[in-house]
Order: sequence, then structure tokens, then C-alpha cells
Amino acid sequence: MPTELLERDDIAGCREIRFLDRQESNYPTLMRFCMDFDLCVLQIMPNDGQTASLPIFALVNGDYASATIQLHCPAMPSLKSLEQHVQQHQIDILHDYLFDSAEPPMTRQGF
Repeated sequence: MPTELLERDDIAGCREIRFLDRQESNYPTLMRFCMDFDLCVLQIMPNDGQTASLPIFALVNGDYASATIQLHCPAMPSLKSLEQHVQQHQIDILHDYLFDSAEPPMTRQGF
């Protein structure tokens, strides 16, 4: 499952959704990804020129303050749909997160 990049110019605003209590979370998979890995859930207001854009929710890297935001799965219209998607594809998402293809290539000596 390839990751997507979202440019800052495409965003009108965003806020981080925080999961504070493991036992009371309505979204246990999202909460686990955020608490156990350097990932977070953002509520994003797209900058598509419309004044009444609906927010979308996305699973992103914890360093989302950079010029581009790396999405680990497609953005969804609700937290419930994002939870369901992440639950169904959690192995692929974690594989991409842990074994990112941006690793430096090996040299001829293997080091």
C-alpha cells in the first residue's frame, strides 16, 4: 500500500486527533497506531476553493509540520471509516511504515 504525499498548499487547516485513554477509545486500532508508533490522525480541511468543504481524516507521520504530509492510507470522510480501513489494512500500513522504501541503497561491499 503506497503512501501518498499531501502538499501544504492543498490544506486550509488541520488539527491532530488525540487518543488519551486506551480503555475508553472508540477507535482502538487508530489509538494503538498513534500511541505505539510515531503516527497520528489529522482532521484536514481541504483547500479546494469551496467555503464549506467537509473535513477528511488521515493517518500521517508524527512530523506532519513539514512542507509535505505523508499519508499512510487514503483519507476518509469520518473517523469510523478510517478506523475500519486501518483495521483491514494494518499489516500493509505497518509494513510501509516500518520498512519504508526510502532506505539508502546498499553499496558493492554490502555496507
